[in-house]
Amino acid sequence: MPRSESLSESEHWSARRARDEAQLILSQIHGVVWLAVKDVDLWLETRETKEGSEPELTADDIRRAAAEVHAHFGTVHAALNTGKFDAELVRVGITGAQGEAKRKGFLPAVARLFGRGAQAIHNYAASLRPSLRWSGTLIGSISAALKKEVELIPGAASAGEAIKEFIEVMLNATEPAEVPEVPRPPQKGGAPGRGDTVR
Repeated sequence: MPRSESLSESEHWSARRARDEAQLILSQIHGVVWLAVKDVDLWLETRETKEGSEPELTADDIRRAAAEVHAHFGTVHAALNTGKFDAELVRVGITGAQGEAKRKGFLPAVARLFGRGAQAIHNYAASLRPSLRWSGTLIGSISAALKKEVELIPGAASAGEAIKEFIEVMLNATEPAEVPEVPRPPQKGGAPGRGDTVR
């Protein structure tokens, strides 16, 4: 990137560091997305659909959507490679105290996901959710930086948004199914243990 005359030497290196951090984070997010899609059959709950009801989200739906989303990572990487967004990446908190806080949340979540070992399959979704949440936060920051110079790399900001929305789809799909609460019949008589007998 040609150095801007308006940036001091330390600001220039801070901005360059933000680009390097964003590239690394984007690659890690892509790894989380890839792993989640690869293992979709393990974590996506499938429920029987009743006749006339809306069809449920399937593993094939996730895989087809992922095929479109994977290309968006390349678009965002290409935009970051221009160096035109470096200062904006600093502004949106990829480096500094904000960046450190985001990384301290994201990296342990990813480490737990990839290091789950022999963890039971039913816990897979629970270990995936934190990684997806932090991925969504970080891709949101990167997308915000790309919005400043939309004409430079057409489609870069919308590619970031598409990644974020796909992460939200997977995050929603990992949530446990809501079980409707069954109303309890009213009890007759007084509370047990107060002289009343429950029959």
